[in-house]
Amino acid sequence: MKRRAIKYIFILVLFLAISKTGFSQSITASFPEKFTSKYSDYEILGKNSFGTILHFFNEDINHQLVVYNESLRPINKAAINLQDRNASLEEIVVLPEHIALFYSQLIDGMNYLKVKKLNSNLDITVNALTLDSIKRDGIEQTQPYYIKTSPDNSQFLCFNLQGSRAERLRINYVIYNSQFQLLKKSTLIFENNNGVDLKASRIANNGNAVFLIAHNSRRPIDDKYAIENFNLVTINHLDYKPITRVIESKDLMYKLPALDIAIDGNKIFLSACYQDINDPKILGIMNGMFSFNAEIEGFVSKIPLTEEDISQFKSFEFRNWWEKASIIRPKNIIPRSDGGFILINESEYRYTKVVRSPSSNSFNTYPYYNQDQYIRYYDQNHYYDIIAYSIDPNGKIDWKTNLSKVQETESDGGIFSSYLLFESNNMLKFLFNEDIYNNGNFMEYNLNANGNFKRISLLNSEKKELQLIPQKGKQIDANTLIIPSERKKYLQLVMIKY
Repeated sequence: MKRRAIKYIFILVLFLAISKTGFSQSITASFPEKFTSKYSDYEILGKNSFGTILHFFNEDINHQLVVYNESLRPINKAAINLQDRNASLEEIVVLPEHIALFYSQLIDGMNYLKVKKLNSNLDITVNALTLDSIKRDGIEQTQPYYIKTSPDNSQFLCFNLQGSRAERLRINYVIYNSQFQLLKKSTLIFENNNGVDLKASRIANNGNAVFLIAHNSRRPIDDKYAIENFNLVTINHLDYKPITRVIESKDLMYKLPALDIAIDGNKIFLSACYQDINDPKILGIMNGMFSFNAEIEGFVSKIPLTEEDISQFKSFEFRNWWEKASIIRPKNIIPRSDGGFILINESEYRYTKVVRSPSSNSFNTYPYYNQDQYIRYYDQNHYYDIIAYSIDPNGKIDWKTNLSKVQETESDGGIFSSYLLFESNNMLKFLFNEDIYNNGNFMEYNLNANGNFKRISLLNSEKKELQLIPQKGKQIDANTLIIPSERKKYLQLVMIKY
């Protein structure tokens, strides 16, 4: 008995140690660096053998890469000069031993997609590899190339869009692996008299790719619920013919779709908001799961939103509950190992407020109609609860969880609002600013596989003299994320290791 009791005590101590480790983290901040007017924005690209890499840019004119070490000290930086005439940088992809620069170049009426490499010294290779080309047509509007990478950056989906006055969408695409060997090249064509748009595209680690095409309705409910049906097109780079599935319902309109593909490329997941064309109180979230290579296998299900559901959520004060429900939108889809998925939604409402001030001319009887009146525009940004659903392989809900938050700001584009999602093997973490204007608490929700959550405070931004931007943050490996902070025209990077 004594030996058994000692064994149980040991197991309990080990469990507590593991539990404590699961919630512990280290936080490192870089030195503040002043913004230069040469660059208007930046993005965290990722991490490789060079270090952690940031891209500073100003539209398509100036580009600079900065490499940071494990202590977030800058160790190398270089301006990007492609040295090619009529060249436009499209995408920068961080690979394990180099950086790939994808760019388009216009030569004699042809639009070429090319790639060059950067080595550890951030030197650009002289020779470029041509990946694709398309002739520019005076009738059709040709858009730039787009590049999508697989989760492990081993596969590239590159495509170009051409739209015409006949409401036709043409997608010219190529699929390459990380050694830039061509796996597939083809064209997709879609037609709809009311308009057709590409809403999303993904590529898996095995080279399987998917496009989500939205066909607009001739009788939309409003400018938001305007999609009549979706074409979900799956492309196996080993087969010639793609599979197209039509997702539609007779009396429903859709908006704001979200799409993802399993890492192994075997399943596709789709979600979108829906509303009944005859009754605005009938609305909710449509969900679908489809086997990649089987046209029939899968499901389409609906999550209705009711007045009782909406009463539990914090939201903007609308005239009625269904207008509150209409601002809930799918944001993330996380595939489950059993073929189901976790759907992450967020309530988001943004609008512009116009304030007119009277003219200084006191003799004007109608100052608000005077041409000299002073007009100011304010963007109002409201981000509320995170709502998570766990959906099984048959489309049924295992559990639903509401992660409460309120973020209301003005004239900042909502940049400090919303959240950063961190994925680990057995937990999802949502990091966000709790009260952006007042207390400065930077919070974290930990959500486990059973739908249970814990809310903790990571740090106080005011005390640390930070103003964190979760939307620009990035998870750079299995245990680390980096979030930028912008305060008084100074930029800092904050690294959180779990």
